[in-house]
Amino acid sequence: MIARLRPLLGRMRSEAGISLIEVVVALFVFAIIATGVGYTMLAVFTSTADTKARVEASNLAAQEIDLARSIGNLFNLVDANKDVQVNGTGLVYHINRATQWVSDPAITQNCGAGGGVLKYKSVKVTVSWTSASSTHNVTTNTVIDPGTRINDPTLGTILVSVTTASGTGSAGVTVTAVPSRVANGAQAITSTISPTDSQGCTYILQVTPGNYDITVSKTNFLDVNQAPSPVVTRGVVAGAAVSVGLQFDNSASFPLTWASNYLLGNLKLPTNLSTSFLSSNFGTYVTGTPVTPVRLYPFTAGYQVLAGKYVDPSLPSHGCASVDPSTWPAGTNVSGTSMQAGVRPTGVAAMPGGSALVPAAIPMGIVNVSGLNSNPYVVAVETSGAAATGDPGCAVASAYSSSSPTFTFGQITSSSATLGLPFGSWLFYTSSTPGGSTTLIPAAGLSMASSGSVDPSGTVTFDPRQVAP
Repeated sequence: MIARLRPLLGRMRSEAGISLIEVVVALFVFAIIATGVGYTMLAVFTSTADTKARVEASNLAAQEIDLARSIGNLFNLVDANKDVQVNGTGLVYHINRATQWVSDPAITQNCGAGGGVLKYKSVKVTVSWTSASSTHNVTTNTVIDPGTRINDPTLGTILVSVTTASGTGSAGVTVTAVPSRVANGAQAITSTISPTDSQGCTYILQVTPGNYDITVSKTNFLDVNQAPSPVVTRGVVAGAAVSVGLQFDNSASFPLTWASNYLLGNLKLPTNLSTSFLSSNFGTYVTGTPVTPVRLYPFTAGYQVLAGKYVDPSLPSHGCASVDPSTWPAGTNVSGTSMQAGVRPTGVAAMPGGSALVPAAIPMGIVNVSGLNSNPYVVAVETSGAAATGDPGCAVASAYSSSSPTFTFGQITSSSATLGLPFGSWLFYTSSTPGGSTTLIPAAGLSMASSGSVDPSGTVTFDPRQVAP
């Protein structure tokens, strides 16, 4: 019986068909093959699209180079940016054109640097676009020869470069040039001088050899010396270019708080109070009246602000250090108290055209004056403090003036007043008339409202230091 069933079971197995496992394996193999084919086709499509986009970008770059070459006056060929959408691709191409004068194709020459004859205009065109979340670009360079349209062997060229505090070109600045007082052959400029371009450059062509005063100006702009219309004198020679480089930027507003260490009010400041703005970039700038806010060149590092006229003590005049708290050393004061070394106020900065976020805090010395009669005028005269005070000193003539080294408070209409002054040592006088004969205010009529001391001679020393812990 079993022997008869075996052939029947064999036929049943052979007619059972493909198993489920075999079907799954077949589908998996097919998926792998289909995925590979799909990726291959996608890569082909992507490569084709990228190639087409790159060809379009190269064409746009070539067109921009041709446009640059077609400009008759190369001084009008400046940096430029624009976006172009090419029909059929849906891509937006960004075109950047960067230009620069060069003395030869391998050497860059800024418009306000060097001094050789202008020879070539270097043009770099970059076309960029984004596809499939990636950014691509193509770059094309050329050098254009202006030929004889610029240089004249009997005349000269003035190249003017104006930059901002960040070093970029300062555009739209008005430039004038006139013969200097010692003209040496210079003649009035009859051609129109264009304002500075996007690179901060402008050019004065076919200039008669001689000496010229070149001035730049723009509303609210200042140079590093705080001048609104700085003047630079240059000598022009035949067949060459002379360069003028200036830093000139939109000024910033700086609010000031004098006597920031005194909060009681009713404080009287000198009418001719000097204020020093110390910059790590360009030394010290001093104003002569207490006005706030003040507009200044927007140095990136900002300013540290001191009451009084600071003069670098390393100068031959011995300067005036006492107004600067950082020049007061650690040590004991006249009362024997241990003092920390003085520290300058925190600096403040502002963006071009903007305003400092907080006013500059300017600590000062404060003294109470009493026993005043008949509405006197009060003046304070800088003097030398005793060694025990720690006062680093001030060469009076260098700091203020040899004829009148004083601060004036005007007329006092009460018998007492609270006065604010720069740090250092001072004598106080009264007078019945402005600028008249003076009478020394004795020590009995003076009392400190800030850190410092009054000695028996009536000398008041304002000390900026803090007591050591």
